[in-house]
Amino acid sequence: AAGLTAYWLRLPPSPRLATAAVTLLRENPRFRARLRARLGASRMDLLLACVNAAVHGAGQTPTSLVLDGALRTCQLAGTVARSAAFDTVHDQLCSPERISVATDDCPRPPLRVSPAQEYANHASAGSLIGAAATLLVKHDAAEAAEAVLAGSPKAARYGPAAFHAVLSAALARTGVLVRDPERLRQLEMAGTVVLHPSALVADDGTADPWAEPVLDAARRAGLRIVVVGHPALEDFTGLADEVVDARRPFDDVVHGLRRDEDEGAVVTVARARSADDHDVLAALRGSDIAVALTDRAGAVVWGADILALHGLPDVWRVLTAIPAARTVGRRSQTLA
Repeated sequence: AAGLTAYWLRLPPSPRLATAAVTLLRENPRFRARLRARLGASRMDLLLACVNAAVHGAGQTPTSLVLDGALRTCQLAGTVARSAAFDTVHDQLCSPERISVATDDCPRPPLRVSPAQEYANHASAGSLIGAAATLLVKHDAAEAAEAVLAGSPKAARYGPAAFHAVLSAALARTGVLVRDPERLRQLEMAGTVVLHPSALVADDGTADPWAEPVLDAARRAGLRIVVVGHPALEDFTGLADEVVDARRPFDDVVHGLRRDEDEGAVVTVARARSADDHDVLAALRGSDIAVALTDRAGAVVWGADILALHGLPDVWRVLTAIPAARTVGRRSQTLA
């Protein structure tokens, strides 16, 4: 609206320095983190979007607004798809006969710094140095502003954000409920998948038919595979990098893996039967990405990041998306 008004009234565009300052702050991870801590994620996003739209509109630079609008459209489509998926299974998940585990107040692990955020930190510093050098040499604030805009890491953030919005919508259409989109974005950094026997063993005590495809998908994604030992899974131990003694508490396994920063984000896959499965629930809470199987006798763990209503086939879908998430992240940084 600001851009159209300025255009029809033939007003001069706002200084590029103002556009550069807003762009620099908006793409700076440290500034975004501080603003998120004060306002919350939703309010921060709304505030930055409004300020960005106003400044670029006044500056009569529509390209940024078009890109931002495209990203918002993808995110809106993902939100609508997730809401529709939940409405479809609401009666199934919320029936009085269904076992549910409410979300507790135990803190989750902090979100890991994504490659896009690391790149943005370096790019922001580089653009500031470039702007300072330009100002010293040319003594022109407009040229310095252009240096800031040229070094903006916008593509490094927009690419993964759009991909995960599309992925969230695609998963929702197959019946996978993504409870926390922020956690879904950690897939790009996934380094380890931990699988509990409750997820890999069927009700009759034999290995689930989807156990091997899931392990194969994890292998193709380059993940370290950690499986808790079980007699029914002896034929699949060769596909795992580590088989953990079943007597060891499951949450201790997950916490131990998370302490090793070189392992990357930890994806935990389990099927809790009730609120009494304390070690399973604690392991899900302690992981970077918690995938709870809610098929058959699985309880609905509302605190999980992803609810796999169809069991292991849904887990397979999530794991097969990891290579694509990494590729999008790398190409977005290259484009930036």
